[in-house]
Formats: sequence, C-alpha cells, structure tokens
Amino acid sequence: LYPILLAVKMLFLMQNKSGASSSSSSSRPSNGKQTPIELAKEWKRNLQKEVRNIDRDISNIRRQEDKAMKECRALVKANRASAAKILAKEVAATRKTIERMHTAKAQLNSVSMTLQTSVAMLKMQGCLAK
Repeated sequence: LYPILLAVKMLFLMQNKSGASSSSSSSRPSNGKQTPIELAKEWKRNLQKEVRNIDRDISNIRRQEDKAMKECRALVKANRASAAKILAKEVAATRKTIERMHTAKAQLNSVSMTLQTSVAMLKMQGCLAK
C-alpha cells in the first residue's frame, strides 16, 4: 500500500509542477538555474524511476501471491478449510493491490507523455520565435 501512496503523491506533485512550468516562458530560467526543458527532463527521469519501483513492487507482490496460493492448496489438501479461506482472501487482496498498482503506473506514464508533449511544444515555440 505504501508504494501506491508514494506513486500517487509523486503523480500529484508532477502534475502541479508541470502545470506551473507551462505558464512560465521558455527563455526565462525558472528556479534560478534550470530552464523549463531541463526541469521537465528531471521530472520525467523521476517519473520513470517511480515506474520501475512500481514494477519491482508488482513482481514482489506476485511472488508473495504465488507462495500464498501454494500454501492455500496445501491447506485444502490437509482439510484445513478455515485457514485456506483466510489465505484465499489474502490472495484476492493482493490481486486487487496489483490492479491498483497497474493503474498508478498507467497514470505515471500518462503524466510522462504529457510532459514530453509539453517539452516538444516548448521547443517548437522556441523555433518559431526565431
């Protein structure tokens, strides 16, 4: 659950920052040092890092799900239905978590693509201004 919250928090921060940088002009450096294009590259790099973290977390959760499924099957064979039922609920919860993580990953990719489009628009605006 923590990686999902972290990814969503990063998503909102990136959306707020990308909205703020699109209003500033491309010739004036923001933040005292970096141009909006450089900032966008940095944000995109951070977004991709978060996407990789989400992928890593998804694979870890899938491994845990497989272990729980094997244990659940073993419990059913041993006629321990109540314990197997608890593990089955855990497996269902992990699947729902994986689904949410895929949604968060898709949203981060969407923000990354929007950021890339904004950078292309800034570059085109710079070329047309010359």
